[in-house]
Amino acid sequence: MNTEDETERLSSLAADFVKTIGQASDEATDIVYEAGVLVESDPDVGWQLTRLAFEKATTQDEFEFIGAALLEPLIQKFPDTIAERSLAMLRDSPQFLSVLRTAHLTGLPRPIWERINDALAVAGVPHDQLVDWSLITPVDRSESS
Repeated sequence: MNTEDETERLSSLAADFVKTIGQASDEATDIVYEAGVLVESDPDVGWQLTRLAFEKATTQDEFEFIGAALLEPLIQKFPDTIAERSLAMLRDSPQFLSVLRTAHLTGLPRPIWERINDALAVAGVPHDQLVDWSLITPVDRSESS
């Protein structure tokens, strides 16, 4: 899958990605952009980067940033593969709930987001906080600040 050098490069990028939270610099923008390109280009590389960033994160803000900036585009582009991996990660790491809850699942096939909602319920998310993603208008992040 990945060579040792590629794994080390992804690990370094994941660490840099987590450090960009709250930064408004050209370097932070470049790091987030590079991570985004990788996430959208290959499900295996994107998942590895997301997992490595999750392992390096320690704060709620970091977990939520990973969910919105890495997991969300990854699961949108590769829904079946990444949904299954996300559910397995949720079972293995309860803290992954913070990452998964931040990702918008608009546009995913109903069976996928229903499986994710079922897993969220099992993880303790109250039923009234689960989202019927078929009723939500897709989020346009291009105008976000």
